[in-house]
Amino acid sequence: MIIKILAAIRLSDRPVSCNIHDGIDSTILIFKHRLKAIETRPEVKVIKDYG
Repeated sequence: MIIKILAAIRLSDRPVSCNIHDGIDSTILIFKHRLKAIETRPEVKVIKDYG
């Protein structure tokens, strides 16, 4: 079954265009609550520079 799932995910070998910045921003948004300071760890500061 896992082989079939992997085969379905990999539909072709040709390159697919995507915006990596959107992916990074989405990931940061998902983990935003984990970046805030709590009593056992300091705040994680994210600096985005997509130069």
